[in-house]
Parts: sequence; structure tokens; C-alpha cells
Amino acid sequence: MREIKDIKVGLITCGNGVGDTIISIKALYIAKTLYGAKCVLFGEKIAHTLCAGFDFIDEIVVLPYNRQGFILNQYQAQVLAQNKELTAAKLCAKKPKILSKVPHKNDFKIDKKANKIATQNLINTFDSYHLDYLIVSSPRSINISLAKATNAKKVLCATKLTSLFSLKCKTLPIYAKKETYKRVSFEEILCLFVRMINSKIYDESISSLDFAPTALATTQAHKSRIAEFLHKQKLGKHLILLNPFSVSGLYSLSKNAFLGIAERIETKFGDCTCIIATYPKVHSEFVHFCDKYQKKLKNLLIFPNDDDIFNLIELCKRVSCVITPSTGVAHIAANVGTPTVALCGKQDMNRWILGGGGGVAHSYTKARYVLLEQNLSYLIAHPSEEECYIDKVVESLKEVLQSES
Repeated sequence: MREIKDIKVGLITCGNGVGDTIISIKALYIAKTLYGAKCVLFGEKIAHTLCAGFDFIDEIVVLPYNRQGFILNQYQAQVLAQNKELTAAKLCAKKPKILSKVPHKNDFKIDKKANKIATQNLINTFDSYHLDYLIVSSPRSINISLAKATNAKKVLCATKLTSLFSLKCKTLPIYAKKETYKRVSFEEILCLFVRMINSKIYDESISSLDFAPTALATTQAHKSRIAEFLHKQKLGKHLILLNPFSVSGLYSLSKNAFLGIAERIETKFGDCTCIIATYPKVHSEFVHFCDKYQKKLKNLLIFPNDDDIFNLIELCKRVSCVITPSTGVAHIAANVGTPTVALCGKQDMNRWILGGGGGVAHSYTKARYVLLEQNLSYLIAHPSEEECYIDKVVESLKEVLQSES
């Protein structure tokens, strides 16, 4: 079946988040399974944490820094760490210099020589793998220029000025129409990049591909910890995981609203138990917040996670539904096949859709979406409008439970 032999495919994740890594998994699995490619994943530490157990990924390379879609070299990463007010966008500007009316200790100028050396070292890292194809997830021009400077034979990337007239770069037709591009998820784009390697093999085989090996796996220790925690509780027929924590998302509901959702679930669904997984940074404050909530929640469980993402993955595997605004948690749930109610801002609805992927017949379809038209700050100031979203979330959960039964 394979007409391609001994090719090497590298993929650079588009950020340092959990979701950024998870949407990369399917594309590399396709490259390995359909083309027999040697697959290299370039990403942050979370990529190594999540993907170390996948045998279809031959190597995982931890980059110095990958934030806000920018691939930074070691020097830039150090500058960013030392200047707390600095953003990756400002650092990667053509003339990266912060100016203020009054000189500030964080004002800086790039050391051009140090930056040039660090950039070349980063290019050398990519060059050491002698890639046939390098997939650039992020559509930022500066990343495409970096990829073009490597010895990769072909760069699969977004259509930008730097890639449009380059013989080395190959782009997708979807970039020609803005409206079409907006409707395609990031995960699907990565799969379509892989399709460009050999569309004939891809189209002939993709519908019959078994994606079970792409599910995130946990260890026996994680299984035992979650099982032990749940065994001590009085559980209903359905366990619902609520995630009120979203580090990067501007569109979410307040903690008060999530407790309102838990209260509504307790009242409306007698066979459901809600659980919230915290982490050390927020645990004490959140428990205190729950104690002050206007109505005592009888059956709400709080699992004090210790920053171990595999405990969260195992928990997602054991619940009937996940309700979350966090793309990371939503993609974990989608990856392990758990029904999800995802709270999304308009800009996230299509780009971070769960499980969409390049003509894959077995794409994840167990998700419901609640579109948040106002951001979190607005909803905190307008609790009556937030109530409408609580209703929509509970109604979506009802649809999930009816569908699963």
C-alpha cells in the first residue's frame, strides 16, 4: 500500500498548551500509519509529558519556548523570562524595543549577535533531523521563515507572503478563502497538511483507519488513585466533571455560575454526581469559595489534584460528561472519547472544535457547544445574563445523557 519509504516528518506544535499538543497527535499517527514515516514532534515540556508513551512518535524535541504561537530561540526565551511585562509578540516584532515616556528597568534592546547565534542554534536543532517534511502549526510568518531556513525539503504551512512565492513551501487551498479557512479546525488543518504528502494513499485509507492508539494512556498508579478516591464517595449513576478553571480563555463562566450548574444538576438529575478537580494553586481558595456559596451542595465532590495531568486524564475517562471552558480539558475528554459540553467564545467555535480531522470518518462527535457571546468579565458584572448560559449548559447535559442512554 505504501508508495513512500523512509521519509521523515516533523511537526511543530502551535503553542505550549495541552490542547496544542493533543491536536497534533492524530496528524502524526496518520503520517506513521499511512506512510511509514519517522515522526518527530517539536513542542514544549507538556508535549513530552503527554506523548512519551506513543510508539508512533519516534522522537519528541522540547523547544526552548513556544508561546502565543511564536517559536522562540533560547536567547529570546531568557529575555522573555527576565522581562515580565514583555510579550512574545513584542519580542518577535521587526524592531523589538519597548519604549516608555519614563525610562523603565524593563526597557531593553535586543542583542543582535546573541539573538542571531541562538536562532542558528535553533535551526541546527531542526537540521539535525534531516526532515523531508516540516509541518508548521502556527500561521505566524516569523515561524514559517524559521522553517524555511532549515534543511527540511518541504515546509507545510499557512499561506503568507513568506510562503506564497517559495518553492520550498506548500500550502492548502483553504487559505485562499477567508470564510472557508475560518470554518476549519486547527486539528483538521494538521491532518490536511499530512494529506499533502500523498493524497492518493491518504484518500484511499483514511476512512478505515483505527484511531484507538491515539488515546492518552494513564499508569496503574493514576488508575488506582482515582479509583480509590471515587470508591470512598456516594456516587450517582452519572458522574459529571465540571471544570471552572481556564487559564488562557477570556470566555468562560464565573465560579459562582459553575456552582449554580452543580446545584441545578443536583435538583434536575437525581442520578448525577458532580465533581470538580482542583490543583494546588487554587484548591484552598476554591474550597473556601464553595463553603460560602449561598446554598449547600450535598453531593459536590472536590478532587484535590497535585498538578498531575494524568490524574485528570484518568478522571475524564471515568465520567459520563465533561463540562468545561478550557480547550485543554475539552481536548483531553475528546481524545479519550468522553462526551463534552464545551463553553466557547465565537472565535473558538470552529478553530478548536473537538475531534475534527481531515476527512477522518471516526472523528469525535460526542460534543455539545455553548456559544458565549460575552466574556467572563462582562458576565461577572451581569449575573442575570449568566443565568441564561447556565440553562443552556444544563439543557446540553440533558441531551448528552439522553444520547448516551
